Amino acid sequence: MKERRRGNNCDGEAVCKKAGSKTVRIFWPAGACRKHDVGLLVGWRVSDLDVFVLAVLPEVNHTRLATALRDGLLFSQHDFSKLQDLCGGHPLSILGSLNDDIPRKNAYTGKGAWIVGVTHDDNLVPEFTLADPTMSATAQVILFDPPNPHEMHFYSLQPTPLDFGGLDAHEGRDREQQLERQQRRDMVLKKLAEHTPTRRLQSQPKDLIQMHINKINCSYELGTVLHENAKRIGMQARRKRTLSVGERVRESAETLQASAWEGFVLAMVWMFRWVMPYVFLFARGIVILERVLIEALLRFVEWQPFPNHPPLKDLLGSAHQAHIRMQQACQWPVQYLALRDRKKDWASMTTNHMEYIRFYNSLWLVGNDAIIGAVIASYLTENADDVASLIERVSRVYTIESLHRMILWLMDWPAGLKLNNELAAFLGDLFIYLINFWAVCMGELRPYLPFIVRFVGYSGFVGASMAISLSSDLLTLLTLHISSFYIASARIYNWQLKILVSLFHLFRGKKHNVLRERIDSCDYDLDQLLLGTILFTLLSFLFPTVLVFYATFAVCHMGIVMLKALSETLLACLNHFPLFPLMLRIKDPKRLPGGIRFELHTGPRRGGSTNEKEIVTSYVALRSTPLPLKNIFRQYLRLARRLRAHYFNPGVFVSLAIGRPVPLIPRSQLAGSEERRISVEELWKKLEARRRTS
Repeated sequence: MKERRRGNNCDGEAVCKKAGSKTVRIFWPAGACRKHDVGLLVGWRVSDLDVFVLAVLPEVNHTRLATALRDGLLFSQHDFSKLQDLCGGHPLSILGSLNDDIPRKNAYTGKGAWIVGVTHDDNLVPEFTLADPTMSATAQVILFDPPNPHEMHFYSLQPTPLDFGGLDAHEGRDREQQLERQQRRDMVLKKLAEHTPTRRLQSQPKDLIQMHINKINCSYELGTVLHENAKRIGMQARRKRTLSVGERVRESAETLQASAWEGFVLAMVWMFRWVMPYVFLFARGIVILERVLIEALLRFVEWQPFPNHPPLKDLLGSAHQAHIRMQQACQWPVQYLALRDRKKDWASMTTNHMEYIRFYNSLWLVGNDAIIGAVIASYLTENADDVASLIERVSRVYTIESLHRMILWLMDWPAGLKLNNELAAFLGDLFIYLINFWAVCMGELRPYLPFIVRFVGYSGFVGASMAISLSSDLLTLLTLHISSFYIASARIYNWQLKILVSLFHLFRGKKHNVLRERIDSCDYDLDQLLLGTILFTLLSFLFPTVLVFYATFAVCHMGIVMLKALSETLLACLNHFPLFPLMLRIKDPKRLPGGIRFELHTGPRRGGSTNEKEIVTSYVALRSTPLPLKNIFRQYLRLARRLRAHYFNPGVFVSLAIGRPVPLIPRSQLAGSEERRISVEELWKKLEARRRTS
């Protein structure tokens, strides 16, 4: 391999052989040192050539620091083994020195790369050299900003999964299919690898990259703890001068004031310890009582009177909305306890970050729902009579009078179509009679409409979602006759279409083989062919009349379906809108990482010559990529796909063409509430465990 010149960076050597050189990878935290800081570099030695710097400890005795790191004396706050396991189990050690030669000369043992950093001018990124004069190596310095775990900043290889247990609750089938496809692909790749004659160079395994990301996530907290506890291991302290008389008097006064304040604080702590156990006991009783009541209501809305009968939450939108809110109320105590327990552990543990986002997103949505609901409630309660009059007028005009005029028009050759007068009169009289009967029922309901509007308005104080759910149920009630007309006309149309198809096969001398699901030839008698031909002719002439009535009610029914789908989509937005993640994305994107990226960084300017062997160094900055907006609204993209797959697929048009009823999309697919809730017994155990640990 050809040699490469390095100019002044080789200390007199004109060329450096790259064939025998190695690459030292150094992870360096930004802001780890200030100008002309002198100290030891402490961190992880992942391998002989990979080092991860946590902190620069100034004025620390090397021998005592090595002993403290070996015995674990610097981490007495929490169990350090958790972070150590998370970071690959590598022990902390001294990696090198910064702007200082004395500790390095006595400490270098030849095991691994002992690095020496030197800062120049105002550049806080040091220039690195190696202490081993026999090692020929290049260096790659990876600069990163240590994420502050107390503000829930962290790095992540993959986009942060936002699963709110609602719109993503019915993705199990898609996930199973995706997992099955992944397994098949892995199997094919494994077979190809077994039959590949050449061995390709493998990149770094994903687990190793994830281990480095975990180290970066822990670097801020561990670096802070190292700086705070370095005083315990012999940090050189300056001798204080003798205090003067005035300073002693002032110190005595401050001590007396501090003692008085300390006595007051101790008295308040004693009262707190005496009173708070009873307060906590009362609070636990309230939580358990609320959980029991919620469980009883949940059992009621989930109860199925018959095996194949849908539960109440699938029949009424208001019951389904109440089911969602009660499910969320069951999760709040558990999420709150998880967030409280987070303070007892290292802040760098990112296991509870998703619970934090889910908890506060749920609270924000409920709060906004209550605010919007209060506005709706105020308007409906103050204008109940006007709103009731508007509902009555719209219902009468569009669902009774307009439908009545439409049926009369269908009975009298609509748009020039020559229909069968007798059949059109029969169907028209039948539907008009039912419309008149429904008008009488609505007349009986009219005096109660203001009360219903006020009830819907008062439900708005619970939340706008409950008011919208009750409005959807009211729409279902007011259009019940149109849905009944659609089902009846669809059934008649489907029956007549099936009969026409069967008679058409008979007319051609064929029949449908039920066992083999195919069309076979058949020999019919003359009487059968004659009767079939007569019936086929009669039904063919009657078919346009049935088709016109069916098409009319199908259009009306699909309009009602679209209104209900719109209301259910609005409810899904109120219940599962990612409001809190969106605010985090705008305010503090480091809380929602969407991956990492690398950027080339300009290294420090070369200083004077040193005794160590200089190395060719490249500087790369590791940055966190914010979570894309499409990942935040991923669940609504899935919701749009579900709506499109249910209402705009070819099966819907086929169902409309053959007279098969088009059902509404199940509410569970629009806003899932099938998340497993904690039982009352489990909640009591968690509260008791919390009380004992407190």
